[in-house]
Amino acid sequence: MTFTNDRFLPGQPDRNLRVDSINIDGIVYEAESPKVFSTGTWKDADGIVPGFRESEYLHTNGHMQFSSQGGTQGTGSLIQIFAAGDIGTETMQLRVRGAVVQTWNNVGGNPSARQFQTFEYRAADTVLPDDIQVAFTNDNFAFGTPDRNLNVDHITIDGLKYETEVPTVFSTGT
Repeated sequence: MTFTNDRFLPGQPDRNLRVDSINIDGIVYEAESPKVFSTGTWKDADGIVPGFRESEYLHTNGHMQFSSQGGTQGTGSLIQIFAAGDIGTETMQLRVRGAVVQTWNNVGGNPSARQFQTFEYRAADTVLPDDIQVAFTNDNFAFGTPDRNLNVDHITIDGLKYETEVPTVFSTGT
């Protein structure tokens, strides 16, 4: 994907291109994945240099190069969980291959308005969807008290999106 009509003139709107994701044959590739190579993304630390910038933006003429094979940076998978708690006091765990690797408390958002928070974890190696469990660990249902529920809309692994409502997702708490 190439951006070719950048403009920056003082006192006039700056032209930037935002690319959230691309969808090829039903597979969603997120632009901010660490496996997307960019030549037009600005970072405060070093300006605009080619690399794996983890951004949805092209700030100057340049391109984003999406890869199903990943980049060359030697890091593990980036896991993102898009979730919301019904009352904002829910606790969520990410388990990779059965081990708890991250816990988040007070998961907020608004599932009724489809406002999900993004929770990220960088694994030490490559992770597959079958390796992941998202666990809701502080359920509360008692008459007269607010009912805690966790809503997980989807996860991404290295920019690939996996919806939770598909028939291949196994759930023990629905």
